[in-house]
Amino acid sequence: MFSEPIEHEELQREEEKPENHHLNDKQPETVSVNFTRLDELHFRPIGGRQMFVITSTKGGIGKTTVAMNVARLLHAHANGRVILVDLMHPHGNVATRMRIKTEVNLKTWEPYFENKAQVTDQVVLTKLVVKHPNGLYVLPGVNVGQSCSPELVGYILTHLSRTFDYVVIDIGPERQDLLSVAMSMANRTLLVVDYDLATIKDSQEYLDLWSRRQQSLEKVNVLVNFEPMKKDRNTLTREKCKAYFNGLSIIGFLPEASGMRAIHNEGKVLVQEDKSHPFSVALIGVMESLVSGFVVKEKRGFFARLFGGKK
Repeated sequence: MFSEPIEHEELQREEEKPENHHLNDKQPETVSVNFTRLDELHFRPIGGRQMFVITSTKGGIGKTTVAMNVARLLHAHANGRVILVDLMHPHGNVATRMRIKTEVNLKTWEPYFENKAQVTDQVVLTKLVVKHPNGLYVLPGVNVGQSCSPELVGYILTHLSRTFDYVVIDIGPERQDLLSVAMSMANRTLLVVDYDLATIKDSQEYLDLWSRRQQSLEKVNVLVNFEPMKKDRNTLTREKCKAYFNGLSIIGFLPEASGMRAIHNEGKVLVQEDKSHPFSVALIGVMESLVSGFVVKEKRGFFARLFGGKK
């Protein structure tokens, strides 16, 4: 089960649907996720709404891990509406990582798009996204065999940007048409790379491609992942990485994090479990560079709020 209890006041009560009787109780690693309470419609926006694209040139580079941790940090900062969008085609695994079981995904939006239906905040929050028990909203990716058009993705992101304070998009290079839409709409794109010459070469080629497609490289920052905690035989260094990217902004270096996979398999993220870990500290530094006034707010209990003074 999740590390944080699911409190009744945090989730909207829904009448039990007949299909819920057929849920597989033998899969404790996955839970059904309820929708948010409608009183959250009255949350005041924090202002300065932003959209972040997290991408890479290949799999296994830590892109989804970074996206999940960024979304969680923004939620802790804003204490408001933050959504993580899985635009990976066709093998997005955000829902699996977060142990979400739901029928809602990107394709759920298609009838609204095709019928030009009015989509209010209430419709979005109760029908078109899901809320994880930790407070973060999620829009899972399509199922295998499904696909989204660039027009549908643009429609979805436009509505999400109106409803949420922060939109974090996890997307790979497989669908350049979808990536182009997301990058065009985003305030910032984080290109995740690692200390691998092939990855750096691929990244250089993609940056050239994006430039020729009139994507603003001023909105692109490189984020180097898997930096060794101690010196090894790899001849690539921070200085060489900076030289390879020819002056393009490298916004941070994230260290290797031992035990990360075990944390993932529990449906958790490192920044939530250990804010003092070097990975968490480095990523918090990245977010301080990207978001004005960024600060991770601690969740305080009743007595801490009563006797601890103001923060």
